Amino acid sequence: MDALNLLGNSKDLIRGFAALLAAIEQANLMTGGQGAQANAAPAVNPYANIQDTFSRYDEQELPNGNKLRRYDSGNVRILNPRSGIVQEERPNGNFLVSLPTGRILFQEQPGYPLLVFSSIHGGPPLMARVCVVQLGAASEARPAFQFEDHEGNHFVDLDSLRYVKVAPAHVRATQAEQPVAQLQLA
Repeated sequence: MDALNLLGNSKDLIRGFAALLAAIEQANLMTGGQGAQANAAPAVNPYANIQDTFSRYDEQELPNGNKLRRYDSGNVRILNPRSGIVQEERPNGNFLVSLPTGRILFQEQPGYPLLVFSSIHGGPPLMARVCVVQLGAASEARPAFQFEDHEGNHFVDLDSLRYVKVAPAHVRATQAEQPVAQLQLA
């Protein structure tokens, strides 16, 4: 979208900005802001008028509760509202997974290395890999992204986008040919 088209939609931008300000004001009142209505329940949903006018998309809820968004640009995004993980595949082949810890897994193209960047601490990227992990003795093994840093081992379940971080002492490799990690829950 170029600057001229953006300026042509100034009324939509102003309406969206006004809706955002109203939602912030309403959220402030609901979360302990000063005033007589601080504890009153809102009469309407304060977020109902906020729309993403820059990136149009179709959204559907998946059976596991995740949200699938298909953008007009060709990007496909899966969001897990419980874990805060966002996975995105782009038409140019880029693949990203954003973790709630500020880490970002990035693959430039299929077959390229899977790198882990920290948006908080910076520094050189870490390497991630795809493995099979069993989260607890009662569960079945599942494919996951895995990387290790000074905090321990990090796993992202590829199907559910569930995120688990464990100390190195709790991870046990069970097969040399196929990397499999089993977490021992105490």
